[in-house]
Amino acid sequence: MHKKDLEGIYGKFPEYKSFGLIINVEYDRWRFSDEESVKKLEKIIKSRKGQLTLDDWIVSMQSHGIPADKISEIVGSPIPSNLYYEIAMR
Repeated sequence: MHKKDLEGIYGKFPEYKSFGLIINVEYDRWRFSDEESVKKLEKIIKSRKGQLTLDDWIVSMQSHGIPADKISEIVGSPIPSNLYYEIAMR
């Protein structure tokens, strides 16, 4: 749709043959990103012998994009009561 909208301004665009491949690669990255994030979290859990620090929670949420409730579910412990306060303070 963007191509059609911009055609009125810039003229007809040539066919971009690898566009489908690019879309498929990006879709797969998106589809498997949750699995990769969970693997990273599991590696942290293993290195900490099952006990995450507050910094581990924050890194997992902000760098790996894992929601706190998902971390809690995987670790088997409640969300730290001061987690969101610490995030806000940083």
